[in-house]
Amino acid sequence: MSSPDAVFVDREPELLVLERQWARGGFGLFILYGRRRVGKTRLLREFCGRIEGRCVFYTCVPGSEEIARDELIESIHASLGVEVRGRDVVEVVEELSRMLRVSGGRAVLILDEFQYLASSSRSLAGRLQRSIDNALSRDGSLLLILCGSAVSFMESEVLGYRSPLYGRRTGSMKLAPLKPLQTAGFYKGWSLRGILQAYGVLGGTPAYHRLFDPSKGLWRNVEERILTPGEYLYDEAFNLLRQEVREPRVYFTILSGLALGKTRQAELAGMARVDSRSLGKYISVLEGLDIVRRIAPVGRRRPVELRFADNYFRFWFTHVKPYLGLLEAGLQEEVLSAVRSTWSSYMGIVLEDALRDSVVELRRAGIIRPKPVRSGRWWYKGEEIDLVVWDGEAAQFVEVKWGVVSARDAERMLSRLREKSRRTGVTARREYYTLIVGGLKGEPSLEEGEEILGLDEVGGRLGIRGEEPQD
Repeated sequence: MSSPDAVFVDREPELLVLERQWARGGFGLFILYGRRRVGKTRLLREFCGRIEGRCVFYTCVPGSEEIARDELIESIHASLGVEVRGRDVVEVVEELSRMLRVSGGRAVLILDEFQYLASSSRSLAGRLQRSIDNALSRDGSLLLILCGSAVSFMESEVLGYRSPLYGRRTGSMKLAPLKPLQTAGFYKGWSLRGILQAYGVLGGTPAYHRLFDPSKGLWRNVEERILTPGEYLYDEAFNLLRQEVREPRVYFTILSGLALGKTRQAELAGMARVDSRSLGKYISVLEGLDIVRRIAPVGRRRPVELRFADNYFRFWFTHVKPYLGLLEAGLQEEVLSAVRSTWSSYMGIVLEDALRDSVVELRRAGIIRPKPVRSGRWWYKGEEIDLVVWDGEAAQFVEVKWGVVSARDAERMLSRLREKSRRTGVTARREYYTLIVGGLKGEPSLEEGEEILGLDEVGGRLGIRGEEPQD
């Protein structure tokens, strides 16, 4: 999908975790996993480029352990210039560890897509566990990193209590998609509004953003990279689900219902024709893949709603799947026109979620005043507030609107926000009421604690200024 020289965007905290593993010295077993295309391999290559050590990077593929053994031997020779032998993969790893100990050296050994290697032999995990206990820990010359894209496999067969490797790891990390503001690194010179729109289409998967050309406008990228049959992003949602789940039809129905605004599990179970009591297992798989998330109103445990966590899937099921017939017929312009006609309402939801996922950054910029001890969306009996943040001393209530609002409408929205805030049960000595909008017409009259911010001003406070190319 991308070359090792591709832009590397904002994974400094994750790099620090890996660097600390290396700095500890001795033997280490680190487990890195996450959904396909989320940037695991790119992160590991960046890590290898930054440490003062030698790295062996082997990508496992489906096949026999014998083939994997031979390929691993070749990778070690190519990376370190040493010859190792062994009857199987574990013996090769042991021999490398021993040679490094004798020479006083140390190295990182990365087994990428580890699920393929583990699936080639049921005994491999057990043999590796014995090797860790009896040889690798004693040698203290390897940082062994097992990386995998099969989330459920890595959680159950590598990290799970029943796994032979349980208790041997020195660290682990599930690599999450990028947060909204982290994707700004792919769009140098773009405004916050443009960056959020790209995020609204592609979500937080780095590999998807690398397919967009920042020298072109949003809609040209959408037409060329998503709405054109044969392009990678045209059917990536279908392909990823087909690789990751056993019953794609059920998952497709759940996500299609979610795109239609069905957020209650009972509604989705009816659409998918499954027992509502069994829907939870499907939702858990989608949560594990960072495609959806369950949320509850701040301050309460019920009711629970389901929402998209990944905007590429939100966009695909909202704006691509319903029009596949038109797109196959070459009618991209008609589909693009339909997408743009509902774009404001679509981006309103994206903006709400993006702000909730960026509370820490917004507080650093002085936009959010309280410490984000508790934060989230509130709703009750048809009323809702997009974002509530409070820390016991101060509370802030935030409404967002993607479009441009008049000064009079802004005043009404703030007044209504004050009324709704009294029903949340959140009380504090200092209260703030904030309206974030796409644009503002006129000069509204504001009361104490009220503030109206346009997206350009929010971007300025976050250090994001610019203008995206026009289509």
